[in-house]
Amino acid sequence: MLPLGPIALLPITTVSINRKYIFKSPQSYTSCTHLQLRYELYRRNSSCRSRRHKILVLSSPTSRVKPTPDPPPYSATFRAFRTTPIREVNPGLLILGLRYGSRLLSVATGRAVRKWWKAKSPKQRLEFKEKVRSLTHELAFIVLIILTCFVCYVAYHIETTPFTHRRRFVYFTNKQILELADFESNQILQQLEGRVLPRSNPQHELVQSIVTRLLQYNPEVAGLQGVQWEVVVVDNPGDVNAVVLGNGKIIISTGMLATTANFHQLAFVLAHEMSHALLKHAAEKLSYRTLRDQVLVLPMTLLWGFVPGHGIAAVTHWFMNRVVGLTADLPYSRALEQEADDVGLTLLARGCFDVREAVAFWEICSVESEGTGFEFLRTHPTDSERSRRIGGQMDAATATRDSCGWCDPLSTVDPRDTAASLKQLVLEYPSLAPEAVSLYRCGKIQSPADVKLFEFESLSKLFPFKSGDTEIKNSESK
Repeated sequence: MLPLGPIALLPITTVSINRKYIFKSPQSYTSCTHLQLRYELYRRNSSCRSRRHKILVLSSPTSRVKPTPDPPPYSATFRAFRTTPIREVNPGLLILGLRYGSRLLSVATGRAVRKWWKAKSPKQRLEFKEKVRSLTHELAFIVLIILTCFVCYVAYHIETTPFTHRRRFVYFTNKQILELADFESNQILQQLEGRVLPRSNPQHELVQSIVTRLLQYNPEVAGLQGVQWEVVVVDNPGDVNAVVLGNGKIIISTGMLATTANFHQLAFVLAHEMSHALLKHAAEKLSYRTLRDQVLVLPMTLLWGFVPGHGIAAVTHWFMNRVVGLTADLPYSRALEQEADDVGLTLLARGCFDVREAVAFWEICSVESEGTGFEFLRTHPTDSERSRRIGGQMDAATATRDSCGWCDPLSTVDPRDTAASLKQLVLEYPSLAPEAVSLYRCGKIQSPADVKLFEFESLSKLFPFKSGDTEIKNSESK
């Protein structure tokens, strides 16, 4: 009987190569429509068929000539090779368990320790303290092991952002991130049922064309090209909101469209939100909050163990959470928003949009949000701060745009000057703010000269001519 050896373990596989559409520059596909590209990709992908790996097991020659009553353990047939699938925890249950479970654990453990300590007599307490002092080295060694395991746990989940190359802690896997995004998008779309505009709507077509242009002119960004982006425009003029989920769902309201003066500003808003999805900020925020709650388990346990009374402990717990929010959570959230602004500005420059409109957009938004609160109490930076910060990067963004080689020259009228003139006018005459911002966003104020004309006409209505001046004016006109 011949030994099988390694021959029986050689798999016979059929490999299907899925050819990808590789674009070298925007000129290679600007002549193709988005529908043609989608059809070509669908035709190529649909031709692939998944095949399971199969192992060919050989039987011995003697078993063919003289069959035995008991069949050999291996027969000359194909046996399907199967592996146990990786089972991951449901991300929603994982978040609930890690975040709220750690809080409940700290409260329950702290109160149980306090109750246990109060039940002991003074002599027992003294004996316990002496025993702890005698085991100082052993306890220190245990604490060192716990800290080492925690550091290794954090280091294992450290990854680098795909665009800015920043190191960060992300607890969730890509599959769990997609599951969370799918669950969130389904919940949002169920709430918005009946208010989603059809694809043939001009507003939907506008957003779709801008997204397509951002994707086509940034082919080297892997995080953008590997996602199936889908535009959803919601008919809700009263809601100024736009969100891009991790699964590629771009949900934007008509109220957000109305706050932009032109398609350059709308492109910046979309690029900013797409940068959040590209950098996986949603998963990073959840991971950060989960890690924060785990770090606070021991302090909260000591709090509930040593602070007398449930009411005082609850108030102290609430106060500690507020302090952590002001000193850690809110600055972290503002930093992510600034990072999305930076990446969105780069995508905007490579997409051949007018990068100066980003400064003008935040400048006009600051007119409406002037005096709404302190920045350290906000999850987002103030509009004035964002305008100032992006303005400081304008030289680099313009250089990036010019280095592409296929962008048209920028217009001679600088939109930043128009926005600055309009803001100065509103600061002098606050009552003109609503009408001035409305005319700007409608496209009727596009230059500093238009701002001067609007100022003259508005002041003429506020301070009309006297009767004598009117008669002189009429006589001069005759």
